[in-house]
Amino acid sequence: LSVRGTPLGLTLSIDRLAQDGKPSPMSIAIQLPGAEAKADFSGTLAGPFEAARLDGKLDMSGKDLARLIAVAGSGGAPPVLAQPFALKARVTGSPQGGRIGDIDIEFGGAHAGGQATVAIGPRVRVDTKLKVGPVDLARLLAAPKKPPASASASSPASSPSSAPTPSGKAPAGAPAAPPPAASAAPFVLPANVDGSLDLAVDAITWRGDAIQDVHV
Repeated sequence: LSVRGTPLGLTLSIDRLAQDGKPSPMSIAIQLPGAEAKADFSGTLAGPFEAARLDGKLDMSGKDLARLIAVAGSGGAPPVLAQPFALKARVTGSPQGGRIGDIDIEFGGAHAGGQATVAIGPRVRVDTKLKVGPVDLARLLAAPKKPPASASASSPASSPSSAPTPSGKAPAGAPAAPPPAASAAPFVLPANVDGSLDLAVDAITWRGDAIQDVHV
């Protein structure tokens, strides 16, 4: 399995759905090695299938949220999102929608909790309420550190095989110059999704200065 060219690991375990509506144990484990992210769900699924009800715990984490967004095909994410993240929540759902409660998020040194409801119809509506602990903007906005270049890698200036000839052309057998990097498409929400966000932050600090009780 793969998602937009990125290998996907999927493990699903579920008992037969009971037609009398009794919950059946189930678990799902998803791994995206290319995005260095994983998600695990364990809980129950109650039938019948056309009116199935889901109830369980979700545990998701990764080393780079921006990379996960890119793999999911939601466009380019702001560089500030290129940081480790973790999310835990209680999930309940049905074909008509569901609720994500007991949300616990860790990102950029900050913690957040809250809940979200999802209504599924001709359009999808997501209403989210989050309360965030103190946020250190200087730490959050710090540019992600890039790994140092390999000492064994030869720079174009030190590699005679790649040096241009007097005519200005690269010698035969020299590696082709990489194409210019394409700019990532901006992150956008799907066109058929509506929603709201109620966000409260205990405090936002910036190099010693603080703003208390921010509510958006």
